[in-house]
Amino acid sequence: MRGKCECEEGYEGRECALKVCAGGGVCSSHGVCDPSTGACSCDGGWQGAGCASRSCSYDCSGHGHCIDGTCYCAPGFEGASCEYTACPGRCSAHGACLPSSVCACFDGWEGDDCATPRGALIEAVPAGKSAALLEETARQLPRRRLFKLGGGAASLQA
Repeated sequence: MRGKCECEEGYEGRECALKVCAGGGVCSSHGVCDPSTGACSCDGGWQGAGCASRSCSYDCSGHGHCIDGTCYCAPGFEGASCEYTACPGRCSAHGACLPSSVCACFDGWEGDDCATPRGALIEAVPAGKSAALLEETARQLPRRRLFKLGGGAASLQA
């Protein structure tokens, strides 16, 4: 009677010469196992030692990490594949994000994140403050004009 080999962990076959591939030895049914090396060659859309994780499109554009088919973008990048440069507040939907991560605001909007309507209220002076404070503020910001709000508060407007 012929003996039967009992293979060490990680090997299989009649003579225990074949390496077991990851993913249950069958590359999680998402790839092809090379028994001489024990390495899986994953099908498209799959990755990892045992082809058990979904891959990410465009490998997260080199700006993030792929975890089971989802890109987790590095700071400063966004998008499903981390393909876009991030801008402050995504330009508040009132501008376009330039490749330099700077917002180019649409007409009528301003600020780093394009969140401020051009000509909007930018600073309020509480009621009861002196006219001298308002005059000093007006001198410091010559392009701004003063106006008075109801309730006794005065404010600056661009």
